[in-house]
Amino acid sequence: MYIVISVVLILYLLGLSILDIRSQKVPTLLIWSFIGLLVLEVAINNQGRVTLSILGGAVGLLMLIISKLTKEALGYGDGLLVLGLGISLGLWKILWLLMIAFFGAAIFAIGLLVLKRAKRKSTLPFIPFICASYIILFVFEIM
Repeated sequence: MYIVISVVLILYLLGLSILDIRSQKVPTLLIWSFIGLLVLEVAINNQGRVTLSILGGAVGLLMLIISKLTKEALGYGDGLLVLGLGISLGLWKILWLLMIAFFGAAIFAIGLLVLKRAKRKSTLPFIPFICASYIILFVFEIM
């Protein structure tokens, strides 16, 4: 069941990534429906991880607060997505996911700057890095 749910999440994240790359905007309705599915998944497959799910969701809430304080320098949709994934993955996995995603985004941004394809104030879509990080975590978990 875990593999099926993870593959569905990966496909959903890939779709959101494409939207984020093309327009740097993702309809919040899509993300709220995603959060609803993740909460449902946790409710069905709860294996004594309620506390970790709440703490994982708190990481997403922190990102939403940062988004508001920085006038969405970190996108609101990114924070919502991390909220849902945090509830689903729990505290430790969401922290790993974010560490991998931020590291990947930093390497990519440095590459763009070195190649002079972007400037310091340029923005990057972050959902593709979240998606790639989720895939990396999934592959390591099933190995």
